[in-house]
Amino acid sequence: AFFAIGHPLIKPAVWIGEVLHTAPGPLVGLLPLGFVLGNLAVLALLATQPKVRLAAPVVSAALLVNFVGGGLEGSVSSSDYNLALDDGEIGRA
Repeated sequence: AFFAIGHPLIKPAVWIGEVLHTAPGPLVGLLPLGFVLGNLAVLALLATQPKVRLAAPVVSAALLVNFVGGGLEGSVSSSDYNLALDDGEIGRA
């Protein structure tokens, strides 16, 4: 169960890290200015828009279920884990 759920939970954190390292602008402390401004914009949107704030966890849960379901079905892209039990790969990674 950890492998089915762990990867979809870790993948967004890895993506945010990649965005952090490639964000444009001068550094503000250790972070690029573009990344800081983007985070502030998202936080302001979530703080001021109750419908967006309520929709965010619902959308996140739906994406998690979709990703895990696609992995179990074996229909996700080749860059993601194939969790299908009948994919013809016997003990090979």
